[in-house]
Amino acid sequence: MRKFLATFFVLSIFSGCLLAFEGNIQLTKQSQYDTTYLIFYVKDSKARVDEFDESGQLTKTLLIDLITENIVALSPSLKLFTNVARYNNSPTKTDKQFDVLKTNNFKLIEGKKCYQWRVRNRLLDSEITYWVMESEMQFMVKLYSILDAAENYSSIPSFYFQIPESEGFVPVLAVERNLVREQKQSMKVTSINERKVSGRIFEIPKDYRNLRM
Repeated sequence: MRKFLATFFVLSIFSGCLLAFEGNIQLTKQSQYDTTYLIFYVKDSKARVDEFDESGQLTKTLLIDLITENIVALSPSLKLFTNVARYNNSPTKTDKQFDVLKTNNFKLIEGKKCYQWRVRNRLLDSEITYWVMESEMQFMVKLYSILDAAENYSSIPSFYFQIPESEGFVPVLAVERNLVREQKQSMKVTSINERKVSGRIFEIPKDYRNLRM
C-alpha cells in the first residue's frame, strides 16, 4: 500500500474526538498504474484499514491503535502478522517551497459542500487540488498521520499539511498533477457509513503467525 498523510493534531487535542464516530469510510486511490480500494473501520480508539486491488482481492490489513499509535500489518494470503516500525520524512509545515491558495470555489461531493484548496511545489513539479469539507471527524486526520509515519504515504497527504488553519476540515477528494496539468494520482472518499462495528475485526486472527522483523 502506497503512502498517505502527515502529522496533524497533538494527541491531547485529538483524544476527545475518538468517540465521535463508529463505522466505516471507503476510499478509492488511483495512480498512473493501478487503482486501489481502501476501507477504514473505526470503533472507539481502534481502527482497521483493508486494502483491495482492482479485482477486489484483499491484499493487506492494518490494525491501528489511535492512542498508542501502534500498527500491526496482516497478510491475508500468507496468514502472517508483524508490528510496523514508524518513521517520518514528510516536509514541515513551514516549508517555504510550497504555495497555498484557498479559493472560494465549492462543489457538492457525496452530498457534502466541499471547498477547493490548492498546494503547489515548483521544485517537485507538482500541484495538488484538495476538496475539503467541514467535519468533526478528526480521527481521519489522526489515522492518516499514523499511516504516513509508518508507511511514508504519497505527496497527497504531505502537501495537505502545508495548509495553514486547516483544523476542522477533512479532505474528501485530492488530485495531483504536474505543472503541465498531467494527472499523477488521485484519492477520493466514496462513502461514509456510521454504523455499529464488531470489536472482533480489530483482533489478530488466532491462526496467523508472527513474522518478527
